[in-house]
Amino acid sequence: MKKYYYLLIAIIIGIGFFSSKQDVKAETINDNWIEKAQLPEERVFSSSAVVDGKIYIFGGGDVAGRPQAQTFAYNPEKDSWEAKSDMPTPRIGASVAVIDKKVYIIAGRSTSGTVKKVEVYDTEKDTWEEATDFPKKENWENTTSANVINNKIYVVSYSENKKQNFYEYDPDTKKWEEKTHFPKAQHSVTSDVIGEKIYIAGGYYYSNYYKEVYEYDNKTSSWSEVNKLQYAVRNPASIVFQDKLLLIGGETSNSTITNKMQVFDPKKQTVSSVSQLLPSKLIGANTEVVNNILYVIGGTNNPNRTNRAEKDFKPNYAISLKSLKELNEDSSTGKEQDNDTNKDDDVAIDEGDALLVITMTNGLQKEYDLSMKEVNAFLSWYKKRDAGEGPGFYEIDEHDNNKGPFESKKDYVVFNNILMFEVNKYKK
Repeated sequence: MKKYYYLLIAIIIGIGFFSSKQDVKAETINDNWIEKAQLPEERVFSSSAVVDGKIYIFGGGDVAGRPQAQTFAYNPEKDSWEAKSDMPTPRIGASVAVIDKKVYIIAGRSTSGTVKKVEVYDTEKDTWEEATDFPKKENWENTTSANVINNKIYVVSYSENKKQNFYEYDPDTKKWEEKTHFPKAQHSVTSDVIGEKIYIAGGYYYSNYYKEVYEYDNKTSSWSEVNKLQYAVRNPASIVFQDKLLLIGGETSNSTITNKMQVFDPKKQTVSSVSQLLPSKLIGANTEVVNNILYVIGGTNNPNRTNRAEKDFKPNYAISLKSLKELNEDSSTGKEQDNDTNKDDDVAIDEGDALLVITMTNGLQKEYDLSMKEVNAFLSWYKKRDAGEGPGFYEIDEHDNNKGPFESKKDYVVFNNILMFEVNKYKK
């Protein structure tokens, strides 16, 4: 009977198995993620915004890494895409801000290098116009991050000397004003607004990955370091929900793309891991929220070519933010404990047994009938290894699955060969 139970589980997993290169729209992937209508074309480091319940995707890089100018609009209610007017200037890695149903596209890299141009898209008229140029020309793409407070745009940028790297734009006067400089020389950060404060997290600078979280108080025009992430990351995507900052994917140390998410709660000053993982490891994706649904669109899962889109990889993942307990519950512990990556993120439940199903990058699936204590040990290793810590392989005891005249048999699973895994808990 037990054999048929395993067979049934394998069939279910086989039906729901997700390949990063599939061309057709799927239903449920795993951990409450749904795959929606795919992005019309492959894109990495495009810009995005939400206006009137529609998600707009601007430009980005194609499979050759070339900056594009196309604008696409996604309607979540109809689960469909529509082409809109192209940007006047193709660009990749630009920042974006929204005021009065107009989308401001700032900086980034075009076909002839980085640009200072600020172009404004009118979502009601489907037209473009120019605004005042950004005050300085950036060195690369992904060096600016824009936010809106009280109908003014605030842009933090990269500066080697840690000066001239934070500006305010007033759409009424059409003027930029230099503000209190951001205290670090780094780029590839993510940022969002909670209340009237801007939070900058993660980043990168000459092979250094950062985990610091900075806060800008608009009332006092001052910066301060307020916390540290659980792991350093560059180019993560982010959204705000329930006054918490959710960081999504990105690249961790050793050029490792992650499918992990972490939550910063500025009120409690805590950082915690999200139990669900992204359906794929991602960098350069767009993240937006419509009706409490998180959409993760585009990006690449190829760690060797993060500045290019991956051929036939056009994801549009969706998940209800209500299903992410770390955003809806006071599940964080303390600041010091949460910042210790050597400790488990959640309290492990060791009772019971489970079928651990590991899918390898070559499509091979391995099944292990283990105790929950053994499964949790595997999960702990995987999380630490994904953060760049610990050995590159894991030893799994096959127990009753041992076949042959052996006293014992163990499998050694290599981290870099794991595509995905599932844990199916059951009672004997």
